[in-house]
Amino acid sequence: MAAQARCVSCAKLVELTTKYKDLEWAISCGKGDYDGHGSDSKDSKKPHYHFQMRVDKKPYIDYADFHIPLHHSDIVTMEAERLAPDHVTRRFSGGEGMSEVFTEENVEKLALHGKAVDNDADGIVKFDHIIVADEGTELDAQAVLDIARKARAEGRPATKALRTLPNARVLTIAEPGPGVVEQAVRSGGRRQSRKMRSDEELE
Repeated sequence: MAAQARCVSCAKLVELTTKYKDLEWAISCGKGDYDGHGSDSKDSKKPHYHFQMRVDKKPYIDYADFHIPLHHSDIVTMEAERLAPDHVTRRFSGGEGMSEVFTEENVEKLALHGKAVDNDADGIVKFDHIIVADEGTELDAQAVLDIARKARAEGRPATKALRTLPNARVLTIAEPGPGVVEQAVRSGGRRQSRKMRSDEELE
């Protein structure tokens, strides 16, 4: 199963990580990459991506290894996103990123009708529940246990059934499940540390 995570709070124009089995790919394009920056590589002076690849969590290709020029369609899409962010949304073939999954509407649908993934290594969403009894009342602990056991046996989240508990409020917390790859963030510090080590070795 492939899982995608997209960075939506970072300063990158594109930062995407995709995983399939023991393979992990990541692409990144910040404003400096989009504008082009000085380097020995001619491709770095043009709009470009950085690419990273891991095999079984071991480095295979690093972000700093080379620059991938942006295609004309990439530039058109990025310009449209920058000029009209509320109207233009990037879509990825083969599946959406976690930023698309974690909308209020989608999370509610998954909580009520989705498949439970607490013990599923490929699961993309994990649900936890906080149950608070109304003031002056008590929770029926046995009823809560029965609901949880039945939901687990059926392979579904307990959200819908828990909301039927009398005299109680249920807070459902959704978070990325074990099948979601962690975002491979590019900070630029690795290249600098490599250079510092090289300089030290020359002294």
